[in-house]
Amino acid sequence: MMDLKNFDTKAKANEGVEIELRDLRTGKGSGAFIRVLGTDSDKFAELSAERSRQVATILERTGKKELSREEVNGLTVDLLAGCTVGWRGLKDGGEPFEYSDERAKKLYEGYPAIREQVNLAIADRTNFLLA
Repeated sequence: MMDLKNFDTKAKANEGVEIELRDLRTGKGSGAFIRVLGTDSDKFAELSAERSRQVATILERTGKKELSREEVNGLTVDLLAGCTVGWRGLKDGGEPFEYSDERAKKLYEGYPAIREQVNLAIADRTNFLLA
């Protein structure tokens, strides 16, 4: 029989996990780690609901049928930054790049490859399985 705890992704999604960024050239671990909450976390659910409200407001206000690429990217950056709770091993121009909420937004705005890696990691429930 399968124990239900094998499907418990919420506990670790709320706690957060560290994911190692992959070097774009080699695909190997970079030594830089970002701590994120998962899609099953309470925070992600809260941010997703807010994102839905923002989309509805933008569409209603503008009369458009869909968001622009820039608007989608902006909402994604906000969501990922909200699910990021820390990092280590990141440098900017040789200087340590310390974590803050504002820097998380700048990181995801300025580095699409990092944004993509983090987005995929947050959505991958296997990252949030209990040991």
